[in-house]
Amino acid sequence: MTSKLFSTTELQARSLKRGQKVRLVIDLPGVDAGTEGKVALANGFAWRRYWIRLKDGRIIGHVDHDALVLSKYYERYMAARAMETAERS
Repeated sequence: MTSKLFSTTELQARSLKRGQKVRLVIDLPGVDAGTEGKVALANGFAWRRYWIRLKDGRIIGHVDHDALVLSKYYERYMAARAMETAERS
């Protein structure tokens, strides 16, 4: 049985809630893509942004929704992103 391959947009569709485990999908200043943390604060309607508490205790603020994916979807997200990039080439 094969599992459906979701698009990056589908994997990032839902708003994140406080306490959810997330991973960065892009590099941010001082923080590499793939770094895991938890949502400490979620705010915004038109522009969804978050404060993330990283595993090492640092907190980064105003992280755009498009820079994050739920930790449990990280591998699927990276596979979908690679496929989408290959399709554009």
